[in-house]
Amino acid sequence: MDETKKKIINATVALFVSKGYKGTTTKEIANASGVNEVTVFRHFGSKKGLLEAVVDQMTFQTVFDDHFTKQLSWDLEKDLWMISKKYHETLDSIKDLVLIGFREAGNHPELNELISKFPKSFKKIVYDYLVEMKQKNKIINVNLELQAMNFVWLNFGYFISKSRFGKELITVDHDEFLKQSTILFARGLMP
Repeated sequence: MDETKKKIINATVALFVSKGYKGTTTKEIANASGVNEVTVFRHFGSKKGLLEAVVDQMTFQTVFDDHFTKQLSWDLEKDLWMISKKYHETLDSIKDLVLIGFREAGNHPELNELISKFPKSFKKIVYDYLVEMKQKNKIINVNLELQAMNFVWLNFGYFISKSRFGKELITVDHDEFLKQSTILFARGLMP
């Protein structure tokens, strides 16, 4: 991606976080990125096109790249814990944007498909991993798509609860929660 697009996307994220999708104008995005508004439209077409570019850049396919995949040990508990930790690190780094996405989706139903790219990309990563573990005969015969989705719900539910309520709902340390949850989840899948 060229530098101009990066500057525009970074400015867009910052403005969406501070003002929301609806409250941000393309003129403000252009000013914050040091370009004129025509440049914004030339690269992205519209404010929705900008949001699409932001979401595409932040899907988990870019986080769980080949470098990450090489770290897998094919030990279910260890790998799921590592995957959970990376998932939460990523979500925490874009927490404001994720929460804004939820808030704005209620006002802009067309954004639901865009926002769903986050959990869909994570589900695909977990599903692909479980398929490989099944091929290695390291997990029992279960519906892998359903189990991948259960893992997404476990992690995303915790993220939302932690983001919204802090320690009001659960006082267990973040790492301890992830570790205990992934141990239990993994044990349910092991032969």
